[in-house]
Amino acid sequence: MVTQQQYMEQILAKYNLKEADIVPLKKKRAVIEDYVRSRYGSKMATFYYSGSYAKGTAINLKYDLDLCIYFKHNAFSSLSEMYNEVYKVLNEKYPVYKQKVAIGLKYGDDNIDVVPARKIDERTDDANLFVTSTNGQIKTNIPKHKEYISQAKCRPTIKLMKIWKFRHSLHFKSFALELLTIKALENCNSDDLGEQILHVLRFIRDNVQNVKLVDPANSNNIVSDLVDQNDKVNMKNNADASLRKEQWNDIIW
Repeated sequence: MVTQQQYMEQILAKYNLKEADIVPLKKKRAVIEDYVRSRYGSKMATFYYSGSYAKGTAINLKYDLDLCIYFKHNAFSSLSEMYNEVYKVLNEKYPVYKQKVAIGLKYGDDNIDVVPARKIDERTDDANLFVTSTNGQIKTNIPKHKEYISQAKCRPTIKLMKIWKFRHSLHFKSFALELLTIKALENCNSDDLGEQILHVLRFIRDNVQNVKLVDPANSNNIVSDLVDQNDKVNMKNNADASLRKEQWNDIIW
């Protein structure tokens, strides 16, 4: 008889994102990076993968290759100039569209988000993003996000919760779900993946509508405030329904 730990391991294997899956996107990333470097040269500090792939929490049901361009702190006179200049340059080669902080780019059949960021200074990885909806700014730190996920040591459970979310057709921001899972597991004493999933589901049922999720790279960015209230209610109701199921294949499959 398969144990719940073994069942979870089978689910993880089923939806494991293999390196071969990501190779085509990596090649496109290299083309975009070369193009941007050719246009900005010494203004650039570095190029980061961001998003779930960079943090090691991606699954093959849904994944993307977000890119973050770190410009030097004196590269542009303003964040709006940076964002609009990068938008213009990318639009010379690709179909693009503006998002909250990213520039959506259509490359063949793939959609790639490119996020321009300007370093606060050259001694830190803190950087500011331009927020198109408010003409404001928000601080981020890509390496710190990666480090936070790594130190939490719960990537398998995060992946399982993303699979659960996808299978139940729920809309909930990926970063928020990562933070929610980590917070839920703070008081979990079991290494069994099945027990961890049940623990997270109970936490969602009881707390998702009111829990405060803070960006580890920016204490002023309350990630939970960016999640629609209806999405929180749907998460709560689906978590409650899942906890009432008797078979694992009715909860996550």
